[in-house]
Amino acid sequence: MLCLITRINYQISLKSIYAMKSKLLVLLLSTFCLSSYAKQPTVQPSNGIESRHIVVVNKAKKTYVAGGSTIKLVNAFGKTKVEKEADEVLGGFAYTYIYPGLEVYFNGKNWEGMDLKTNDYVVLLNGHPIAVGDNINKLSQLFPLSYKNKTKEGMHLNITHKGKPTDAFVSFNCNAKGVINLIIIANDNS
Repeated sequence: MLCLITRINYQISLKSIYAMKSKLLVLLLSTFCLSSYAKQPTVQPSNGIESRHIVVVNKAKKTYVAGGSTIKLVNAFGKTKVEKEADEVLGGFAYTYIYPGLEVYFNGKNWEGMDLKTNDYVVLLNGHPIAVGDNINKLSQLFPLSYKNKTKEGMHLNITHKGKPTDAFVSFNCNAKGVINLIIIANDNS
């Protein structure tokens, strides 16, 4: 009989321990999840720009609308060096079209983004020219919400398509003096 009572107490103790462990686990997970959520960066509001109103212009006044095909790119700016590599994020192959001061990225035939690195290329945003070397203050009147929420590294705009938000952006990186040193136009594949 003593053995049976000991065994019942042992089973009750195990059940209590498992119940406490389960409650502790739920409490820890809840605390971790809530603290992780609390640490998530908040997304600052920004202005949007319609995709068809983002046009890149070279020194010869040839134009390319962001998001266009490789054929349209080559027709606008000419043939250039193309690097091909496996795309570990999107699968397939990534192709980089390299022009002096401009790199345009494709996954297969799909446009993914571009970097304007010099003032050999200008981006027209709603018809307003912006180039590497311009001061970021130039954007204050054009995109006041994004400018208000800029950081010391720069600012960004959301890209819309037919008025609807997309997972794409325009980013203006700048130095400590506010001079734009890189313009990125890209899909956000994170």
